[in-house]
Amino acid sequence: MMLIKVVSDGITLGLDYSKIKLHYQATSKFITPRAYEPAHESGSKGYEWFIADDGTNFYRKAGSKDDWIRFEP
Repeated sequence: MMLIKVVSDGITLGLDYSKIKLHYQATSKFITPRAYEPAHESGSKGYEWFIADDGTNFYRKAGSKDDWIRFEP
């Protein structure tokens, strides 16, 4: 079991990594946009895109309201 300390809105939580899906990147302050965040662009192949302030791109199926997935070229 791997425990991860997460701070959200000033509340510190200990989360069991084996029981949750957590987007985490150790080398930077990486934050996945929330599912309710609107797309910034719609592509021609059925996907929509969210571009974070730091330039990180996220995608999901157009109109789905699914969680955003980090694009890794």
